[in-house]
Amino acid sequence: MSKLIICDTLYQIITAIHMKCTIFGHEDIDIWISDHSMGTEDIVYRLREEKIFRDVFYVSTKNISYSNCIFYKIKNTILYGFGIKVPADLKKYDEILYYGLSLIIYGIAECYRKENISVVWSRYEEGILSYDTDLQHGKCIAILQKLRHVLKRPQIEREVKNYYCFFPELKETHKEWNFIKIPQIETDFISKMMYKRIFNYHEQILEQKYIFFATSSDIDGNPCGETGLVMKIADYVGKENLIVKMHPRDDRQVYRDNNILTMDSIGIPWEVFQLCGELNNKILLTIDSGAFLSITAILPCKGIKGAFLFPCATQESHYLEQRGKKIRKILDKLHAKGLCKNIQILEKIDEVVTYVEYSI
Repeated sequence: MSKLIICDTLYQIITAIHMKCTIFGHEDIDIWISDHSMGTEDIVYRLREEKIFRDVFYVSTKNISYSNCIFYKIKNTILYGFGIKVPADLKKYDEILYYGLSLIIYGIAECYRKENISVVWSRYEEGILSYDTDLQHGKCIAILQKLRHVLKRPQIEREVKNYYCFFPELKETHKEWNFIKIPQIETDFISKMMYKRIFNYHEQILEQKYIFFATSSDIDGNPCGETGLVMKIADYVGKENLIVKMHPRDDRQVYRDNNILTMDSIGIPWEVFQLCGELNNKILLTIDSGAFLSITAILPCKGIKGAFLFPCATQESHYLEQRGKKIRKILDKLHAKGLCKNIQILEKIDEVVTYVEYSI
């Protein structure tokens, strides 16, 4: 069988690579990697050198998905949402895997419909916190869905058959889908070296004790006062003891402008740092990013200490309120399974400096 895996984030690229090396080991797999995260064009080049996939495509879809111009939103919805244009060569596939709904997904479906090509539509996870965020979308997709309904075109979200994830037992929605377990990521030398080459990872010695994982909230229209919270943490622990890992789509200089260090890690997902690096005595902090939660659950043999700080957010946010409930629920489930015991939720910001490690 031939399959296409569509990737918009670094985590999705890692998941795609791992699926190809395990459950899809003997199948013809192509991968589309978009420009949504910085550094992906170089990743595409190195991934081609590894010859893991049958073909690797670099697709420019960021402006299609995130354009702020009303004219281009309408234009892209029509051109890409109805398959008049596609961002890369489109072959005939037996199965297509994707995480989130996009104009591109609908466009592919429309091209297949016109040529009477049948395909199995499947989704895959984007970290543990994505399990119950099924098929969320923006206004362009909502408009496109209404247009497709009027024109009696199929709605792709209703045709999903499979869901690939590391922890099927944690997924509570869409029980009608066929849940397929992805094996745990291997920590052997060969696997580590492969990820190091693909993501151009070199051993980094982080002198700072605290690593803060910034989210995309400030650039995606869901502000919760993250920047201000980071400044407060810096005051508590000392700027010299804190480093910020920026979100892959955030190219602002706001922290550097305030003399707070940021990680020079464009194109390197945190999962690779945690898989290949040495992180003893580090404390990982975030408001609501799932970056270190998912990989810690997948690699339970590595003792990682981390904390969620969403109760400390300085700005009210309905999105963060709902996100916080989800994090609490998922953490309870993981703790019940004996996983991620050293990842907790801190209710007050001053607990950051008094956070005591739990035993695993």
